[in-house]
Amino acid sequence: RSMLRIKVVSLSMPYAALVLNGVQTIMSRDKPVLLGSVNEGELLAIHVGKRPLPKKLESPEEALIVADMSERQIKAAMKLREPHMPGNICGVVRVGKSYYYGDDPCDDPELQTQNCMMNPAPWFTEVLEAGYLERP
Repeated sequence: RSMLRIKVVSLSMPYAALVLNGVQTIMSRDKPVLLGSVNEGELLAIHVGKRPLPKKLESPEEALIVADMSERQIKAAMKLREPHMPGNICGVVRVGKSYYYGDDPCDDPELQTQNCMMNPAPWFTEVLEAGYLERP
């Protein structure tokens, strides 16, 4: 019997849902935790954290409004599919490049939309594909 071994990253809600629903296509971090530890094209499991969104992280609504999403679309994008819930590994992503964007404020509307943040953290990892597990 063989087993698939993949690395796991934990994301806070609603960012975990935004990634798994295909809305957020770049994950940003304060530190280069994925750089060098995950190769381009590799699968990465997404654990949905139970803790509330840290206060230092902005809510994604403003960036999604800039992306011309309606209130209904934003609510749907920020919600996990049933039966998934925080505290579980809910999906898998295929990652692209990881790179340092920089410490300067992001004024690129496209990058803000891809990150679902007006001021993303400086370390970026591209999300090439995302999907839910059938069950957590």
